[in-house]
Amino acid sequence: MTELQILDQVIERCFHLSLAGGKCVLSEANADCNRVEIEISSKAFAFSLDGQGHLIKPFNSSEAGINKKNDGVLCFLHKQKFYVFLLELKSGNKGQYLKQLKSGKNFVEYLIQQINLFYPVNIQPEYRGVLFRLEKRSPQKQTTRKTPPNFENRGGLLCVDLNCNQSYKLSQLKQAL
Repeated sequence: MTELQILDQVIERCFHLSLAGGKCVLSEANADCNRVEIEISSKAFAFSLDGQGHLIKPFNSSEAGINKKNDGVLCFLHKQKFYVFLLELKSGNKGQYLKQLKSGKNFVEYLIQQINLFYPVNIQPEYRGVLFRLEKRSPQKQTTRKTPPNFENRGGLLCVDLNCNQSYKLSQLKQAL
């Protein structure tokens, strides 16, 4: 069983993001930044930490921010390495996006450690944060179909900002790895 098949098996279905039609779609209702599509042309697995109303909330909700998490997680293999893209959609102000991405990373690290403990695998992921947001940026900083994104270190996590309400190809994002 591959690492991606194990993830598919161990994560409850209500948390899976569909890859039907070769696309991973992230969406948020009632937000200006409400949809991003990532075209997938290779094997991948995607899930959300908000599973159709089934929230993962082990902490006391009265503690401000402790239950923050990112919108989606996309896992795939590239050049014999296991990658995890932590995905976040933001309208306007970035707010606490980095804490949300790092919180999602913490959860995925725990999940992978559990898989490594109970399955005959040794997953060693590389993490990237991808922030999709609404903000006008100068053309020289934008990622186009011809130029790969430029991941930069933000507090120990390699991240990139991309425009929201767009479609992207995973193959384009892989070029920066």
